Amino acid sequence: MLLRDLTDDRITWVYQNWMMQDFPDDERKPLARIRSALRDGDYRCIGIFEAEALVGYAFFAGAPAKRNAVLLDYFAIAPEKRNRGLGGMFLQRLPELFPQAAAVMIETEAPETAANAAEQDLRQRRLAFYLRSGCEDSGVQADVFGVRFRLLSYPIGLHPDAEQIWADYCAVYRNMLPESMFLRHIARAAL
Repeated sequence: MLLRDLTDDRITWVYQNWMMQDFPDDERKPLARIRSALRDGDYRCIGIFEAEALVGYAFFAGAPAKRNAVLLDYFAIAPEKRNRGLGGMFLQRLPELFPQAAAVMIETEAPETAANAAEQDLRQRRLAFYLRSGCEDSGVQADVFGVRFRLLSYPIGLHPDAEQIWADYCAVYRNMLPESMFLRHIARAAL
């Protein structure tokens, strides 16, 4: 498995051909916003390759004031390559990509807030994948634009506690959003 920063053309291709199918409209940032954050040094787009074939992608958001704060924003493996261990192998390589980070934060939709049994099962399987792959449940939940997420972390240098995870998470979102939007749409959820 090879990991490479994606070129602008590849980012556009991934967005138009994969992300449009992998993520619902209300969870997908506009491509222009991703490009702007990338130009500002607040975003990183990684391609996951087998030989020269692109088989997955991972997009990360950061906060310039807190270089150790990194959030896995989007992550998917091509459908025909899933269930082969590539996702777990990718997560194990996060320390290579972000050696300065204490941990990489990961949002996963809370299974308990699913609208139906099928969605709950999908969310539970996604959560189990991350935990099986070395992620830790921080014990923090967040309501983000009306969606409840459990915050996980993939420890790199440290095992940040819940308060540090929440502080870093807020730093990343404050960097991505105007303050008024952050205050309206990002909140720590009561457990």
